[in-house]
Amino acid sequence: MESKGFFDLLRSVPHVLEQTTDVRFLFVGDTSFPEAERAMEWAKDRSIDSYVEFLGIRTGDEKIRIFQESDVFAFPTWYPLEGQPVAILEAMAAGLPVLTTRHATIPEVLGEDGALYVNKRDPVDIAAKLLQLLEDDSLRERMGQNNQIRFLRCHTADKFAQGVVQVLRQAISVQSPSVDCLERL
Repeated sequence: MESKGFFDLLRSVPHVLEQTTDVRFLFVGDTSFPEAERAMEWAKDRSIDSYVEFLGIRTGDEKIRIFQESDVFAFPTWYPLEGQPVAILEAMAAGLPVLTTRHATIPEVLGEDGALYVNKRDPVDIAAKLLQLLEDDSLRERMGQNNQIRFLRCHTADKFAQGVVQVLRQAISVQSPSVDCLERL
């Protein structure tokens, strides 16, 4: 859907291509929506379709391979119901720098060392920050490493389970009648 920022990212492509043509943009996700069809047509009408691929839904090893072969993960979302995007966690696990917005819980998930934050709905800002990442290998590498470290420290399944247990323990200690119920279960 458009509010996930994919069309804003697509609109940034011509600006990026003004500076470099050594780039490919891979859009992963459901292409059956009218917004995706409109985006593909938009790219074709501007003759940038040779730099842009709409891959459709990818899962499992194929999705992991795409993350591993990428240099940057861009997700300039402004989706009203955004929470903690799984795609950002996947990018962090893959050691990618992330280009995104300060929206929902994204800044708390990423922190400041693994992301470049862009203005919502601003293709020119997206292009500028993408070019910054594309032109600076050491910045990309450092941000990717920071993301992978933060993922392992904070966002693995074990860390999630530990957090749930901690919250449950706190809830039980606050409401002692519930403790009796839980102990009998």
